[in-house]
Amino acid sequence: MDKWYLLRNAINNKNYEEAVSLLYDISKGIVSDKKLFYSSLMILANVGYITDVKIILAKTYTSKKDDDLKKIIFNSMDEYEKECSLTDEQLEITTGCIKMIREAFAYEEYELVYDLCEWGYYVSQLPIFLYYEGKCFYKCQNYAVAEELLLKYVELGSEKTSKAYLYLTRIYELKGNKNKYLKYKRKLEVAEMASFNSFYFYDLSDKNIDRQKYYLQLTNLNF
Repeated sequence: MDKWYLLRNAINNKNYEEAVSLLYDISKGIVSDKKLFYSSLMILANVGYITDVKIILAKTYTSKKDDDLKKIIFNSMDEYEKECSLTDEQLEITTGCIKMIREAFAYEEYELVYDLCEWGYYVSQLPIFLYYEGKCFYKCQNYAVAEELLLKYVELGSEKTSKAYLYLTRIYELKGNKNKYLKYKRKLEVAEMASFNSFYFYDLSDKNIDRQKYYLQLTNLNF
């Protein structure tokens, strides 16, 4: 049976030991399905298969084009190890802050979001709070600060990388910076290969794009 089919099933069924074994085999040859390969490694990194993921990446032939993908996965492993190093009290504060941040976004309580992001990052040093804070400043239309925070997040973070790039493309579209818009659009497309749950990107450089759907996507962005 096709290894890619088996890998998808193993990941979907959370049979991670089987997924690791399949990825070791796949890494010996040509990686024909990069999205499934890297998104599977991302999931395994997030659940603690750090050593296996590092070995698989080291064994796999990759080109320079894959560097951004590998960086996201290594960032994910760094985040996992950082989270594991937190005390029970720090972890409780961190998870509590994230839950309250999501609730505060729903009610557009952006001052509360900011305070929670600052507190959560101070306690945990987890980059997820940089993403949420960048999103907060974007919602408040302070695009300069949002840009700074989101660029810092994509250097350190993993899970929300493609969403951060989506906000960045919107910021550069608003600024009329076509070169940076296209640059981060490409980075978004690459980052999506490490994500098992993708979203549709409305590309403004496509003249046939439904611009209303593009703007609504950013207005209703709930991640």
